[in-house]
Amino acid sequence: MRVYSIHPMTNDVKSLLRYLRLDGSYDLVWDEKNPDILIASEWIYYKKACFDQFRALFDVARIKVMMAYEAISPDWNLFDYAIGFDDRLQNDDRFVRTVSPFILFNGFVTKQINEIETIEEAKMELATKTGFCNFLYSNPNAHPMRDRLFFELSKYKTVDSLGRHLNNVADSGTGYEGHSHECVSIKRKYKFSIASENAVYSGYTSEKLLTSLEAHTVPIYFGNPNVKEDINPEAFIDVSDFDSVESLVAYVREIDNNDELWCKYVSAPWLTREQVMLHKKRNESNREKLEWLLTGDVVGKERLAIGTHQSHYRRHFFENAWHCDYAPASPSYKYYVKKLLKGLGLRR
Repeated sequence: MRVYSIHPMTNDVKSLLRYLRLDGSYDLVWDEKNPDILIASEWIYYKKACFDQFRALFDVARIKVMMAYEAISPDWNLFDYAIGFDDRLQNDDRFVRTVSPFILFNGFVTKQINEIETIEEAKMELATKTGFCNFLYSNPNAHPMRDRLFFELSKYKTVDSLGRHLNNVADSGTGYEGHSHECVSIKRKYKFSIASENAVYSGYTSEKLLTSLEAHTVPIYFGNPNVKEDINPEAFIDVSDFDSVESLVAYVREIDNNDELWCKYVSAPWLTREQVMLHKKRNESNREKLEWLLTGDVVGKERLAIGTHQSHYRRHFFENAWHCDYAPASPSYKYYVKKLLKGLGLRR
């Protein structure tokens, strides 16, 4: 079977299988001109070269698959199948959820089990902590709550911003690529981590929470409204549990001044027994779907509707979807912070 994938981390069959978290042997041929299956990522929406590739190969490929490893929903007018984070989405056999975040983000984390199991062990970890809370981000265009957490918690104690965005430490952040190698170690000295996603999206639990757990901090989490289905709620603080940011900060203050309570969070299992089984089932379902797609005859696996209005939609999409660069340079730091503070009614 001939395959091609549009994502900067996939440039041959081996790298594609690695990105899909598949091991084993598959009878696949990398074909960038005449693929049977075209796998496209969210990059087609904000990188023109990727969009142009997708447009050129759309009518060539028999099967189109959306590989959504970010907080984005599939467009069923363009894709036969999709892999994504949605935990409530069902569309016959056309959608499968991503593997467990511990597997998907294995470039960031190395453990799935908390090695700190007792209060006594947590107290030993607490003795190594020298910082209050970290904030590790490079993207300035996330949900406004992420920055609000930074500013509000900073009113209580200094929050160290370690990334490029809102950086207030001597060392400038290295961005996503660099963070994948160092984020656990540089978070390790802190008692708390602001672990906020870039969007509120059902089912989207990313590496931000996992790295904060592995660094043995207490994560202050915002993002996936159903995060407690993915991760043991006893191991982190869920912002959505509070009726205001002020009440959240008050609770963080309470934990900060109560060693027993902090140790209770840090010694909690990251996954409950039920969650371990659910993650296993999720990984198996993902593998079964992808193996079915990538083996056997491609004929008969088509799911895209064909007809008048579908043709109108696709023509409109490919003719009008790209009139400008959807990834312009970010506003300057001072401009962005000024705009953010004005919108939130806050002052630094």
